[in-house]
Amino acid sequence: MFNLAEERPFHLQINIAAAISVVILLFGRLLQPETGGFGSPSHLASVGLLCICWAVLVRTRRDVTFRIFGLLGIVVCAIAFRMLLSKLAPHGDYWRFLVFALILVHGAVLFSRIRDYVVVAMLSGAISFAGLGSDYFAAAGYPEFVIATAAASVIGVMLNIIVMSSYKRLYEAKEGYRLLSSTDPLTRLLNRRAFMARFAELRIEDSALPLHLAMIDLDHFKQINDTHGHERGDSVLLAVADCLQRHVPGMAGRLGGEEFAILFSEGSRSEALQRLDTLLTEVRMLDIDGVSLTFSAGLVTAGAEEEAGLALARADAALYQAKAAGRNRIVSADVAPVSRDDNVRPFPRQRVPAE
Repeated sequence: MFNLAEERPFHLQINIAAAISVVILLFGRLLQPETGGFGSPSHLASVGLLCICWAVLVRTRRDVTFRIFGLLGIVVCAIAFRMLLSKLAPHGDYWRFLVFALILVHGAVLFSRIRDYVVVAMLSGAISFAGLGSDYFAAAGYPEFVIATAAASVIGVMLNIIVMSSYKRLYEAKEGYRLLSSTDPLTRLLNRRAFMARFAELRIEDSALPLHLAMIDLDHFKQINDTHGHERGDSVLLAVADCLQRHVPGMAGRLGGEEFAILFSEGSRSEALQRLDTLLTEVRMLDIDGVSLTFSAGLVTAGAEEEAGLALARADAALYQAKAAGRNRIVSADVAPVSRDDNVRPFPRQRVPAE
């Protein structure tokens, strides 16, 4: 789901607009020293609250927080400028509508939902103009004021719709390309590169986390393809992928052909083995258009500093032990992690008849 707080497409623009607003609010009254220097405590408090909203918008990655503080920030900004321009009267009246229009433009790139923007626009208009004397509107001209306000509001709404809809389409396109680059096109599981990246992410999150890795190879898959055709073979792969997604969502990948890999990031090795055994039992019960299925698997626990490639090599060796022992089984290997400089596998790959 599109999250403006995460994507931050207009982060620089928001920072510039907020910084300029704060500077004007702090030093604008110095243009007329008779107004009282930097302003009243209420005016300074509004500037301080605006700075707090700005700081939250810069740091948060939560969409709800971004929306709430974005709305609050715009409202506080409108209040602060209302107080400033009232102090600078009558010269402030010349700037009142322009400030309102600039607030609308600023808000257009701050809200990804049109309803949020409309609420902010209405509140800003009420804050900027409510309670002003009739002489202000008479001086501006009632028809002219209504037309200008409506035009500014419509332009702001159109800008919000155009900018945000365009960026959402760009985001969806980026997500589509990311998905294509990180998933297997047939099974929609992680591809090999994305699986290795997932391993690295889990290690970064917690290097002390027990990380168990299993490699799975479907038994006699070549025979299924030769006997029933590749279309039936694809159905088998999809059925197995569905089982993996249900058992370990987001933690399974297709390494190629009929080989899959799974990461277990919680629990002990025995618990991972039990979950893998449950998966094997479920796969045995599958019936894909008359085709029954089993798999062989190798399970290892990755060392704290072990790279994904080395852990996969050990799991691969354990897998071939399972195949050499008759298939349709899991081998849980208790071997030390390999050094990256060690060119010898802990278990040499054995040739197993394809049958």
